[in-house]
Amino acid sequence: MWALGSFVLFFIFFGFSIEDDPVVEKSSISTDGKTQTESTREEELEETVNSIIDKNYSHTTVSEIEVNENLGLNDGSYIVLPYLKWDAMNNAKRTKNLIEMYSEDLAANLAKEDDISEITVFWEVPYHLEGKNIAKFTYTRKGENMIIGERWYDPSLR
Repeated sequence: MWALGSFVLFFIFFGFSIEDDPVVEKSSISTDGKTQTESTREEELEETVNSIIDKNYSHTTVSEIEVNENLGLNDGSYIVLPYLKWDAMNNAKRTKNLIEMYSEDLAANLAKEDDISEITVFWEVPYHLEGKNIAKFTYTRKGENMIIGERWYDPSLR
């Protein structure tokens, strides 16, 4: 009897006092009764960028993607900053043309996301300059499109 009572007290005390993992994950119950994990809009945009790159751009990997709320506009829109690496061995002219084409295509695809107001694409091309950005393209929303605002190339591509 005492053992059973001790077991119940132990369960009540320790069962309710142990804290869950401090990592909080949002979840919701769907209409079919299953629990699903909700992702934030920033995570959804990161997944969209990854998907576009994986499906469309050869020799391209994602080093990092930052998605930040555009506090300058304060309208709930986002700035997307993909850091990409292109691993093809091409001459400077062809490299420049291809990463520019990929950047323009990425901006055009992301223009479909109404809440993206700006995109800045950073490129690393180890064949020409390892460990540093070799090009940067900035696009800004104008209506339903993204327009180029700034292009920067390292002297190794000029």
